[in-house]
Amino acid sequence: GDPGCWRGELTYDACCLPRPEGKPCWDVYFTPERCCGSLGNGEAGEVGRPRYLAIEKLREELFTDVDPYRLLDHPCGKAYSPQDRYPDSHLTADMVRTVMSQVGEPVLWLEVGSFVGHSALTTAKTLKELGASTGVVCIDPFTGVVDMWATRKGLREVLGLRSRTGGATVADGPLLMDEFGHSRIYEMFLANIRGHGHQDMVMPIRISSISGM
Repeated sequence: GDPGCWRGELTYDACCLPRPEGKPCWDVYFTPERCCGSLGNGEAGEVGRPRYLAIEKLREELFTDVDPYRLLDHPCGKAYSPQDRYPDSHLTADMVRTVMSQVGEPVLWLEVGSFVGHSALTTAKTLKELGASTGVVCIDPFTGVVDMWATRKGLREVLGLRSRTGGATVADGPLLMDEFGHSRIYEMFLANIRGHGHQDMVMPIRISSISGM
């Protein structure tokens, strides 16, 4: 769609997903055809039909009219912007292409353990380049691993982060813990995915791997 359509509360997610019909976003100039683009899965002229049907069905079953990415439009989530500073994602586009060449085009790509979303971004970008309709499901409690908790105090001392100044609201360190003791890895995941425009095909499920599987 046209990125010039969006401002303030009028976002692609709010107006186009899961379907644009009946939403108070449109007039004679700003139309679903212009702003949402082609959401169909090959049926020409059908506006509002999501391309990633499996993701839309799963989202409806699990979240029922709730869009996780809308958290970023809430005052509690507006502080989080995309960050491309995580160096330890070893998934490559070639790996994704190899998997797809072996299995064909599955309806869903399941990722267990996502952290701030860099492997999910690689997967989503590659799948779109391949023209696949495969959706990406990311299962993670988004609470960090034991090393992040064990080393947080020492890391903050080394980096001089023991005290917060300036009323900072964005979490620091790999655990992304805020001033209330909550890890904000989930918010950073959402910001990274939406910041790269893949919120249409990537759905996080904030749950443990045991429960998610």
